[in-house]
Amino acid sequence: MRLTFADYKYRENYSLPRIKVLSKSDYYPFGMLVPDNYYQDGSTLARFGFNGMERDDEIAGVGNNLNYPERNYDPRLARWLSIDGATVIYPEYSGYSYVMLNPINKKELDGDIVVDFVLDIGFIIYDIGEIGYDYFTTGKVNPISVGALGWDLAGLATPGGTCLGLTYRATAEVTEHVVVEVVEHVGKEALEKTGKEVLEEVGEKTVEATSKKVTTTTAKETTKETTKDAIVDKTKDVAKQSQKGKKSNVESTTSEKVSNKTEKSKTNKKKTYQTYTKTNSKTGQVYSGRTSGTGTPLENVARRDATHHKRTEDGWGKAQLDASFDKYMEARGREQILIDKHGGAQSTGGTSGNAINGISPKNPKKDAYIDAYNKTTKTKK
Repeated sequence: MRLTFADYKYRENYSLPRIKVLSKSDYYPFGMLVPDNYYQDGSTLARFGFNGMERDDEIAGVGNNLNYPERNYDPRLARWLSIDGATVIYPEYSGYSYVMLNPINKKELDGDIVVDFVLDIGFIIYDIGEIGYDYFTTGKVNPISVGALGWDLAGLATPGGTCLGLTYRATAEVTEHVVVEVVEHVGKEALEKTGKEVLEEVGEKTVEATSKKVTTTTAKETTKETTKDAIVDKTKDVAKQSQKGKKSNVESTTSEKVSNKTEKSKTNKKKTYQTYTKTNSKTGQVYSGRTSGTGTPLENVARRDATHHKRTEDGWGKAQLDASFDKYMEARGREQILIDKHGGAQSTGGTSGNAINGISPKNPKKDAYIDAYNKTTKTKK
């Protein structure tokens, strides 16, 4: 429906309506006026009709000829009165057909070319250009560009499918960004761990807890047995048991001290944090990472390297210890400095062996991590 009206902001006679309808038109899909459902004020002639195009009612009656900038159009026949100058672009359609016979999803602005078709072709050319650029500059093809090309080709053949590739590209890039943020939030180190390593850590904690419980239970049972035997022996031979009792007390005290010292040593094992690097002999790239544990720095790095995703068969050498820290923030800051030092993360156009940054550029704590490492360096100096 198309409705034209006059808005009288100032009228001397306030009893008259402020808004006056000049014309009302209902159209079929291709622009023909619906019979007996058309109104036009007798004193005013509506100048524009279907799609806002200027009417030429003198040629074929009211609303039956529309003057587009390039051609004249008859909405009763859904045909142009002259051939399309751009018909060479889509030869499968008649040069006289209107919007490729699809008035719901397509639109002709000037009468010379279908807007949606041009957009589809433009997006396809853009996708092909992106694929070519990625291949010749990096030797790889971005799967997002390939997917977008497929959707644009599908949109070209599907009514109303314009911009399918653009929608896919935007969705995929947003999803990729969200995944990177999740990796940053959860912690890259945790996601890099294999299931085997996680099970090993859980197993170690379980063994430690079980061992401690067994030690406590054994000590209690030993004490009970010793007390029982001492009472029986004392009844048989008081004098002899007295001498043995003294000796037993000394041995028990010494054993208890050694046991307490060993238990305390296990309990006081402190968790430390390490940074390390791995070099690829084939590409020369350097991967920088971090790990942690209650073992020695070399033991922690070796344990991490045993199940590392940067494998030997791909050219990656053994993990080399870079530095050890007492605090998590210091190690995190050092890891990012190493990534930048060796070329930067690939996600930001870098050349290092790291796919993403240790600390996202958008992370509000990035400066705090870097400062924590720098303070440690100054203190050591």
